[in-house]
Amino acid sequence: MPHFNVAKAVRSNPIYGRFARWVGRYGEVIAALGCEPDSAVAFAECVAAWQGKNHLKSDGMLGPKTWAKLRHAIPIGVIPKPAPDWIRLEPEAEGWIDAIVATLEQDTGFLTLKHGIHSVMPQDFKDIGKFIADGVIEVVPVSKRGGSYEFRNAEPDADTLKPPRRSDRDWRVTQALLIHEAVHAISDLKKHVSVSTLDEEAFAFVVQGMFLEKHKARFVHGHEATEKLRRVSRALAARYLARETPSDADWEPLREAIRKHPNYKANYRKKLDFDGLLRDTL
Repeated sequence: MPHFNVAKAVRSNPIYGRFARWVGRYGEVIAALGCEPDSAVAFAECVAAWQGKNHLKSDGMLGPKTWAKLRHAIPIGVIPKPAPDWIRLEPEAEGWIDAIVATLEQDTGFLTLKHGIHSVMPQDFKDIGKFIADGVIEVVPVSKRGGSYEFRNAEPDADTLKPPRRSDRDWRVTQALLIHEAVHAISDLKKHVSVSTLDEEAFAFVVQGMFLEKHKARFVHGHEATEKLRRVSRALAARYLARETPSDADWEPLREAIRKHPNYKANYRKKLDFDGLLRDTL
């Protein structure tokens, strides 16, 4: 019986194949593994066996670390072989990944903001987009309605990456949610791990608000606490877009709205992370 999570490996390998770009070298991959798998499960078992022999964690997932070592074991003169369907991402999922990367690389040119120790600039978002494209960071939709996004470090753990069917206006809202979480990714990349998560969350809401304000996009109406949070963050965002420099005191209404919001107040009391990347994962 396999000693690893087979279901997770089967789910993850098509994602890693796309991210780490080994899916186009499938013939070389199986030649290096020394097997001829006929299913996603058999492929995961081959990977796990090779990992065990090469002092790697035997999880059956051909991720960046395993691929970096495996590619040096590829024999010379291997005949190319197309990847079977069970190791490929569905076209809809590929398009979703491409849309995420394009958002971060192309639609963030005006997002420059600094407050306290937190700062973002367009290049930061491009860096996150590159990490996603290269498989260092995976982006996983954690709401069926696209309500929020959670970044994890190369740990595919979702059943699907299909984009929601939305109007262009709703797509801007989805992009804004993605950018909010990208701010957390940027913060973690810069190793802001000992600072108040309240300040980081407020900062992410303002950057999100800048994107929404720029594109004149709005969420559907939410409950009172959510509407207050959106209103105060967007007001701050509009001031920054107008090249004003709000004081730290001007941020306090936003911090207070986060403290009192039902989605955040329990975490605030317990001094837990609000959302975004898990700490020390990059």
